[in-house]
Amino acid sequence: MRNALEAAQDGINHTVLIHDVYRGPLNPEQCVARRDTASHFCKVQLLIDSYGLYSAVTKQDPAPGTDNSMLYHVKALRYLLDNGNVEVLGWIDNRNMLADGLTKGKPDRSDINNVLNTGVWTRCHPA
Repeated sequence: MRNALEAAQDGINHTVLIHDVYRGPLNPEQCVARRDTASHFCKVQLLIDSYGLYSAVTKQDPAPGTDNSMLYHVKALRYLLDNGNVEVLGWIDNRNMLADGLTKGKPDRSDINNVLNTGVWTRCHPA
């Protein structure tokens, strides 16, 4: 949960940086305004492999279930979604994750090699 929230916040900050590069320099106050109002020209999409986290954030009344220490993180991520700072929160079946092949010995690395050779990633399992 914390990593997902951190990734979303980093993605938002990077979009402001990209906005600055493509549309011209902004002063600090303008950067904060772009970030807070989600008025940058590229959008953040956050894809996670935890269905529990996905359902905690996307349900009608966002809540982390039994782990109350995550309540503020769930609500913060939901706020970013509702505010438009994160355009999409999506769940991806972890069998589609290429990164597992880089960090674990078991996954087949042919998918990684295919993506590196073609630049195209195709999901094999529903999300």
